[in-house]
Amino acid sequence: MTDISHGAGEQPLTPPPPKSARYLFCFVLLLLEAFVALFFALVLYGLRITDGQTAALIGGGVGALALASAGLMRTRVGLVLGTVTQVALLAAGILLPDMILLGIIFAILWGVSVYLGTKIDRERGERYEAELAHFRASGSLE
Repeated sequence: MTDISHGAGEQPLTPPPPKSARYLFCFVLLLLEAFVALFFALVLYGLRITDGQTAALIGGGVGALALASAGLMRTRVGLVLGTVTQVALLAAGILLPDMILLGIIFAILWGVSVYLGTKIDRERGERYEAELAHFRASGSLE
């Protein structure tokens, strides 16, 4: 078995820590929701459900909430704001009933993203610890 080494000093490297699946799943979903909020505002204005300023405030508010949640996704606050974003998207159904179905779909995807992402992260963490133990046992790490 060969040691993992790097460069001129030939010092052993540790395996890289795993990336977060939950972060990736939730981040992408929230970015998609920001686009949905933009299109929601355009539909509100285009169908003359509200005036342009109100449509922009509602769509912009939900979109900004989704983007803020995505930006804070590495923290607990991001998860809470992401959940609030799901509620806001569902509440958009008050103005446009078609948004209720879209809000339900995104809420289900949110739950699946959080659940499966957490499960994958836990399994990756266990594997990472096993890899570190293997490298320590083989003398590759000090």
